Order: sequence, then C-alpha cells, then structure tokens
Amino acid sequence: MNIDTQTVKPGGQIELRMSGRVGTYVGLAAYDQGSLDYKENHDLFWEEMLRVYNGIDPSVNNEFAMFHSMGLFVRTFDIIIFNEARDMSARNGWQTSKPITKPISPKSNNQESWLWQNVTIGRNGTSTTIANVPDEISSWNVMGFSIDPKYGLAIMKEPIQLTSFQPFYIVESLPHSINIDEEVELRFTLFNYFENEHMADVTLYNVANQKEFVGRPLDDQSYTQSIRVPPYVGVPISFLVKARKPGEMVVRVKASINLGMETDAVEKVIPVNTETFLRTMMESHIFYFDRYANETFRMNLHIPPEAVSGPIKIKFRVNGECNGKQCPIPILPNCLFLFVANLLTTIDNLNNLLTVSYGNGERNMVGFAPNIVVLDYLHAIGSKDQSLFDKATNLLGQGYQNQIRYHKTDGSFSEQVYKRSSVFLTAFVAKSMHIASKYISEVDPAMLERAYDWLASKQDRSGWFNEVGTVYNPDMKGGLRNGISLTSYVVTALLENENAKVKHEA
Repeated sequence: MNIDTQTVKPGGQIELRMSGRVGTYVGLAAYDQGSLDYKENHDLFWEEMLRVYNGIDPSVNNEFAMFHSMGLFVRTFDIIIFNEARDMSARNGWQTSKPITKPISPKSNNQESWLWQNVTIGRNGTSTTIANVPDEISSWNVMGFSIDPKYGLAIMKEPIQLTSFQPFYIVESLPHSINIDEEVELRFTLFNYFENEHMADVTLYNVANQKEFVGRPLDDQSYTQSIRVPPYVGVPISFLVKARKPGEMVVRVKASINLGMETDAVEKVIPVNTETFLRTMMESHIFYFDRYANETFRMNLHIPPEAVSGPIKIKFRVNGECNGKQCPIPILPNCLFLFVANLLTTIDNLNNLLTVSYGNGERNMVGFAPNIVVLDYLHAIGSKDQSLFDKATNLLGQGYQNQIRYHKTDGSFSEQVYKRSSVFLTAFVAKSMHIASKYISEVDPAMLERAYDWLASKQDRSGWFNEVGTVYNPDMKGGLRNGISLTSYVVTALLENENAKVKHEA
C-alpha cells in the first residue's frame, strides 16, 4: 500500500493505492500520532502480533492452548502473565515485562482516528480509495491489514506517515457561552509559518444578523481588521460584539494573506443565555377592616418591552404596620412574604437582607452595599448574633474581590474594564469600600486613594462634578441626577474619608 502524498492541508484529499491477491479483504484506519506516542493500543502492530503468536505452540499447554485447539487465533488487551516454564516465547527471549494494556488517552478535543474503510482488491490485483483528511493540523499513522482465504492474515510492519499542515492558520479562544446584550470580546490567534511577515485580513461575519459589532453601524454584515503577522509568532486579534437574541450565535471568521492565496476559516456555535435582571418596586395601600374581609389590589408589574419572552420569577414582600400589633396577613401560594410588624421582627429577619454580589461593576455594587448596612445596624444595636456577623462579613469579602476586577490603573471604576469610567460609580465604590474597611481587611488603602485622586481630577473649574461615563443601571442611583445632585454625592464621599478630605480640601 502507498499514498500519493505525505503532506496535505487540513480537510484535503489523499489517494491510497493497494495491490494484492484478487478478492483480498483490506481494512484501513488512521490514528493521531499523539495518541500512539502515549502507547494507546489503537490497532494491531507487527511486533505485538509476533509476540502473541510466538506464545502459541501446539506442543505446549499455555493460556491459549484451548483456543488453539479449536483453530482460533487470540489476542487480548488484558494483562497476561505467561508461565515461563511452558511458554515458548519466554524460551526464545520474547517475554517482556510490559503487558499489553490500554491506558486512558490524554487528548479529549481533537479527533484521534479516522478513515475506517474496508476495501476488496479488484480483478486486476489493485484497488484505489480516496479519503478526506480531518480539518486539523496533526500527524497521522495510516495502518492496514488484509485477510486472504488462502494465505490468511497480513499486517503492515510499519505504518504510513501522513502530516496535515498549513503554513497560515487561525485558532479561536472563544467563551463557552455569553449573555444576551453583553459586550463580549471574541479572541483569535493567527499563526504564520512562512519565512516572511505578511499582512493578514481577518473578517468576522454577522451570520443571520445574530450579533452587532460594538462601535460599528448596526446593519454591518461583516467586520474586517488588518494586522501584521511576523513569521513563527502567534499574533492575537479580537472583535467586540453583542448577541442580539437568545439561543445560539454562530461565530464565523476568515483570515487570509497574499491577496487571498492563503486562507483559513473557523466556525463555532456559542450558546446565548438570557440575563436575569432584578427590578424592585413598591406600592402603598391603606385599608381598614374591623371584621374579617377580603380585598383585592391590582398591581402593574411594568415589565419592560425589551424583556425576553419566557418565565418570570417574582418575589413578593409585604410590610405591614398595625400599631405594634401583629397583622393577620394570609399566606398566598407561590409568593414570599416578609412580614414586618415591629422592630423585633425586623431584627429577626435581617438575614433576608443579606445579598450575594455578582455580575458587572454596577450589578456587583447593588448586592455589595446592603451587606454594609446590615453590619452597621448589627453594631449599632449591639447584636450578639455571631453567625449573622460572619455571613455578612464573608459576603462583603466576596463582593470586594468581585469589584476589584473592574478597577482601572488610573483608580477609576466602570461597568466593564473596557468601557469608559463613571464618576458616580467610582464615588459609590470608594464610599462603600471606605465603610467596608471597618469589617474586612482586604480593602486596599492605596486603591481607595487612587479612586479619590481620580474623582478630584474630574472636578470642573466651577466646582461641579459632571459624569464622564455612563451609568447603565439607573435604579442604582436612586433618583440621583447629574449636576448639583452628583456633585453633592461626590463631595460627600470625599469628606467621609479623612485622608481624601485633607488631600483634596483645596
């Protein structure tokens, strides 16, 4: 058996030519060289077959005697220990201390085998088959065996070496999944194995209008970037996109050099999840009953039109005031009630106010701040509930670690590190972290100082503080607006920190 080429591009075709006796059955397979390097027993090898065959002798009763007596030829992957006194292979020096075993392959993502074809030699004693090589860069061992009614089994002594390679290609480093409307950086790496540097054009396609390119026109169907790729060096390139709808997003990218003479393309499907947003609202209803009665109040949930259709989870809390007396409010199914009748009841339910911080730089602070309020309250009333102290402190530490991911080198904070910094968010973070430093030791004073320095640098000559970024979660501001409101908030944050007050009082 021979092959028409030893090197082929990934996804290319090869031609295998075989010759032998007419009617001979031939089995073909190809294995990744990396798997064979780890001694994975994918196939029958000449030396293994010879070792097992020499262990079978009609005059010797060994482990295979009962099979041989029935005219069967046996090979096993299990560990076999031959009796050396009776084993022909041991007398001839073929015995080995390494049993035939099948270890677990270290590779999990790449294709380990392919081809898997059966061929019958034709009337002229030859046969030809064409096969497509897997679309990946690797080295392959093409193996084969034949069975003839007269001459029996034949095995290739050495596999045919085949390499699938191309001098210019692109590799993806994509996330496992993304959230809808979340700005995500799609990263790729270009490799150039030519002798000279080349200018590469990399195009990301907007398949089925599933995405939008951040900073580009909304109707763009593709986005092309050009980048120089030196020889033998991996060069990273990225695209900033947002998924438009839940489900799946096809990522199709194409890279080319030499005016399209050398190209490579990658396509992958990424799951798009719907992000959960928590909206809080409060309505007050005054009613009086001097006897048992029922009354219905209709509430508009104000679900925004951009919300994705599907199940909506609602938490319903009732705060009742009955002049210090417990109010008999009926418990309705599928609703969660937090009943607050007096101060003691409020203390008992403080655990419900603790929140887990998560998400981007804004959403994380929404969950971070309430934990500070709970700790302040516990200290103010002299609470002895150590478990509640520990839980609140632990949540505070987790929120701090999450928030510093959105801290920039200039001291400011933003919703995402690649977005413009926000004056309000930075003041909110600095103010909250300063208070939190009373309860957790992780807060870095140098980080706080840089945040206050950045805030001071954003003050206008008139003394006002104007927002230079964007606050994407307006509910977080609690009605705070730009101008006098924002200026008052920033100044308050500066005055609450003694070091910042002294440093920036001018």
